[in-house]
Amino acid sequence: MDEVIDELRGLGRWLVFMDDNLIADPGYARELFTRMAPLRKRWVSQCSVRIADDPELLDLAARSGCVGLFVGFESLSDDNLAAWGKGLNRHRDYARAVARLHAAGIGVYAGFVFGMDGDGPDVFARTLRFLDENRVDALQATVLTPFPGTPLHAEMERQGRITSRDWALYDFGHVVFEPRGMSAETLCAGNAWLHTRFYSRAATWRRIGRAFGYLSPAVIARVLAPLNFGYRLRHRVVGTEELAQRFEAAAAAAAGQ
Repeated sequence: MDEVIDELRGLGRWLVFMDDNLIADPGYARELFTRMAPLRKRWVSQCSVRIADDPELLDLAARSGCVGLFVGFESLSDDNLAAWGKGLNRHRDYARAVARLHAAGIGVYAGFVFGMDGDGPDVFARTLRFLDENRVDALQATVLTPFPGTPLHAEMERQGRITSRDWALYDFGHVVFEPRGMSAETLCAGNAWLHTRFYSRAATWRRIGRAFGYLSPAVIARVLAPLNFGYRLRHRVVGTEELAQRFEAAAAAAAGQ
């Protein structure tokens, strides 16, 4: 720990901890946050949603300079979460978790994965409502990807559901398997639709404006705004709007049947 603190002293004020779950060892995290507090750093990282259930740890994180966390919510379906071994995640707790993080002055960058067996075409609109109602600050939505060598890939291989072995397409954006609850085309288009709606100009400015209620102007300028506008630019460049329009057209046609 002494070496970590010494290294942090020599770095700039704004930091990113590249860690899949910074609170995986709660005791270590408590010591780290406690010793970081006098350094007056500002930092972001990734951790489990369970930090919201530990008031002491959450308070220590905020005091140490935490201003934003990527949280892998993954899904709003408890069945999906259980199938993924995410038994500690419960979707009914997500709204409370976001509120507690915001109350601590910490922005929430949510991660969701679509294409699990419990997902149907309605999952995208439900997720967008959750994001808006709970004032989630940024979104990373990806397509389920069964990477070779994983149990998921082996299971889908046994089921005959793998549709591509072009490893360049295993990038969280292409559908390389046969989904259960929707077509591959709907999964890809629905994911694009969610991104374009969440990062629309109006939604992005509204989100940034609301953040002044719990984030400092410096955090909004240095972290939240660049993240949101960066995603907006990325999705405009890769042309997700056309896919989103296909999704809307398909949904309208299904509603009219």
